[in-house]
Amino acid sequence: MIQIKNLSKSFNNLEVLKNINLTIEKNTVHTIIGSSGSGKSTLLRCINLLETPDSGEIIVFNQNILNSNFDIDNYRRKVSMVFQNFNLFDNLNVLKNCTIALEKVLKIPTKQANEIAIKNLTDVGLKDFIYQNVKKLSGGQKQRVAIARSLCLNPDVILFDEPTSALDPEMVEEVLKTIKSLAKLDITIIIVTHEMQFAREVSDTVHFMDKGVVVESLSPEIMYTNPKNERTREFLKKFL
Repeated sequence: MIQIKNLSKSFNNLEVLKNINLTIEKNTVHTIIGSSGSGKSTLLRCINLLETPDSGEIIVFNQNILNSNFDIDNYRRKVSMVFQNFNLFDNLNVLKNCTIALEKVLKIPTKQANEIAIKNLTDVGLKDFIYQNVKKLSGGQKQRVAIARSLCLNPDVILFDEPTSALDPEMVEEVLKTIKSLAKLDITIIIVTHEMQFAREVSDTVHFMDKGVVVESLSPEIMYTNPKNERTREFLKKFL
């Protein structure tokens, strides 16, 4: 599904990603863990083309998405992103937040767009909130609206950038439960997270990043019981 080859990215003189190589298989769940500043979110933003890498390749659907003639708009319909701060439209209700892209970008009729949105909002447990103003929702509810909005586009890939970092502790579980339910669908999922137990439970592969490098990529069973790298062991000792 996704192949990342020799990917590097710097901001001014700070090298944030250093020769990253990763393979993400179709319909699998990959989590990226590591300390703040290790390059996790920058890697995710490069995959979604919110940041432009300095060098390397990102091959998705057998195309290098960094080519100058690549259709970015069409790509973002297939590769959706859920942000840590929700990025909802506060002037719209829950339903409209989910239908606006369907109607304005995909030109889907309002009735059909509403049906799609209501189904996905129901799936994330928000059927009773479809006409609610998003300003009145809790943080956990807002994040579930953001997840439903992504699902409305029927993506092949969903990227989650620290989906629980802006939430109060009591709201974290409802969002993690929703993401776990997505792992059963035919969707490729990449999650940047600090939730170590969640990563262990939901992942097919866990990638540990440190100082802009993917130190190792392992199954959760091995990553959390017998990682090969000393730096990985040091990091996980803080959580386990």
